[in-house]
Parts: sequence; C-alpha cells; structure tokens
Amino acid sequence: MGDLPGWRQIFVDDFNSASLSDRWGVYDGQPGGDPLSHWDPSRVATRDSQLVLEGYPEDGRWITGGVSNHTVAQTYGRWDVRFRIDPSDEIRFAILLWAQGGDWPPEIDFLEDGGGGRQTASGFVHYKTAGGRSQEQRTVAADFTQWQIVGVEWLPGKIAFTLNGRVWATVTGASVPSQPMWLAIQEQFAGCERRAAASSLAGCPIAGTPERTALQVDWVTIYAPG
Repeated sequence: MGDLPGWRQIFVDDFNSASLSDRWGVYDGQPGGDPLSHWDPSRVATRDSQLVLEGYPEDGRWITGGVSNHTVAQTYGRWDVRFRIDPSDEIRFAILLWAQGGDWPPEIDFLEDGGGGRQTASGFVHYKTAGGRSQEQRTVAADFTQWQIVGVEWLPGKIAFTLNGRVWATVTGASVPSQPMWLAIQEQFAGCERRAAASSLAGCPIAGTPERTALQVDWVTIYAPG
C-alpha cells in the first residue's frame, strides 16, 4: 500500500496491535430508531492481525459490534477496506461514511447488506431533498464470505463504488454530498422476525443461522485527492 495515481495515502491500519488503536471509536448502546439492536464493546476485538466484529445473542437479544474512525474526517477522498463476513440470517453489515457533524443524511454506504448468504450487497447514497430525504442504490454480486477489497472514490459531484480496485457503479449529481465525513464499520441485527414483519410472511426459517457471525477486517486505508 502507499500513494496511488491521483490519490495520497493519509491513513492505514492493518490491526497488528494486540488492541484496537485510539484512532477508532467503539460503538456502545442502541442504534437510533432500532430497538431490536444493541452494540457493545465486547463484540469488538483485534486478533490474528485482524479487526473482528462479532454478533451473537445474549440474554434474549442480538448484540453486535461497530467502530468508527473519527481521526480522519474529510470532504472527498478514497477509502478501501479488505474484509469478509460469515453468512447469517440474523446479522446485517455496513461499511460507510458518516457526516462529521452528525446530521443525517448524508450517508454513503459503500457496501451494505441485510443478512443472508452474502452473495450480493449494495451501495447507497442517502441525501436530503426539498421534501425530506431520498436515496440512490446500486447492487453488486460477489461472494462476501471470501476476502474482498471494497471501496469508494468520492469527488465533487461523483461517487464510484469499487470492488477489488474496479469501479462497479457510480452515482452523480445533486445527491453526492459535499461535507466532511468519516469511516464506520458495523454489524447490526437483521433478524428474520424483522423481515417477516415487513413482508407479512409467517414463520422464521433460521435453522442454518450460525450462533456467531464474524465480520473480519484485514486492513483499512484512506486517501486524499492527490
């Protein structure tokens, strides 16, 4: 890793330390508007030179891990993350950029899914409109139970979603944000109970759900336009 054509590397973490560095903040508490989920620092660890976020049930609820990098907040740049995640009917994930000021939207999810076999995932751009808010969505097929490098290139008026260094979709125009944002990586409850309620389905076929779902991150690197 290092500088790339058009990009200047400003941050890298390969998680070789015994504990997570203070460049990361660890989630703790209930996600806003999501009473079925809970984040806890106990679900975040570094081992075998990887950041590991785990999700598994405890005391009748699903508890997961999440982290954010507040040390690098910038307007425009490139973010790359090498990761994999176990399949799960109960745990979804997101790798995203969040507005430094905390106001939502905007949000750039450069990879997110709702649980399942991890054979597809989506990129989203959430943005404000005159009438409230809206989103752009793009979807890509790949096996995310295997190691993949996912990323985003964000420039004025354009967002490019990347997979293993290749652009797989773009978003352009007024939906593209123009304010400082930082990186976050998280797991969150996405149980079949929630999906069944949303689609009026009966029953929860979760026999194949593993008890623990791990999202593993090999490294993260961040670039500024160069």
